[in-house]
Amino acid sequence: MKKTISFLFGWCVIVAVLLWSVRLWALQPSFYYHIYDQMDLADSLDVSDKDLDRCITVLLDYLNDDRQDIKVNITKAGTKRVAFDWRETTHMKDVKRFYQKAMLVRNVTSFDAIVLGIYIYRKKNGLFFLAKGYLRACFSFLIVIVILGLWILTDFTDFWIHFHQVFFTNDYWLLTPGVDFMIDMLPEPVFHQLVITIVIMVLVILGCACLWSGRILLKKAPIGFEEEK
Repeated sequence: MKKTISFLFGWCVIVAVLLWSVRLWALQPSFYYHIYDQMDLADSLDVSDKDLDRCITVLLDYLNDDRQDIKVNITKAGTKRVAFDWRETTHMKDVKRFYQKAMLVRNVTSFDAIVLGIYIYRKKNGLFFLAKGYLRACFSFLIVIVILGLWILTDFTDFWIHFHQVFFTNDYWLLTPGVDFMIDMLPEPVFHQLVITIVIMVLVILGCACLWSGRILLKKAPIGFEEEK
């Protein structure tokens, strides 16, 4: 039983770290400002830096429930216009629902990790069971990461399309470059960099925890502790 619970504890930690990392980077305006500057995106879209930065801030505030809509006006090629049309607005409603569900999962797995961790820790050799369960969970997660990583690095477009097909039930995410401003201001390279940044952060955090867990098992865990009832 302690093996199973410790393995579940490990997966709760992994999912919580992943979703906390998503929250940290995906809703960080400065992340997008920096990429926009690197890509010189405002000039290529014929809008001002101020308008471009304001648009991404509006979208992030909407996702974070700091505003109720994404209505914003911009000046593009010298013409004032509404930034996002009904299709883009509808898609953002879907994105917000998906994001809120993801954050609910984050909260649940964070709570479960704490509860399961305390429960096992108080048992005999609890710390060693937690360390071993976490390492086992990380090993299984590493297999998933390697598969997804190869997919992302070799064909990010295909990965991104399948991601949307799995998590969205309509086709409002199919926006047209040059027509829908949302896809123009959030081109594939932006999401590619976002995914890579999140993955790196997750691997660094989980990797450090793996080193700590391994050290505990190698230096302090009694031989055969898992065989004890």
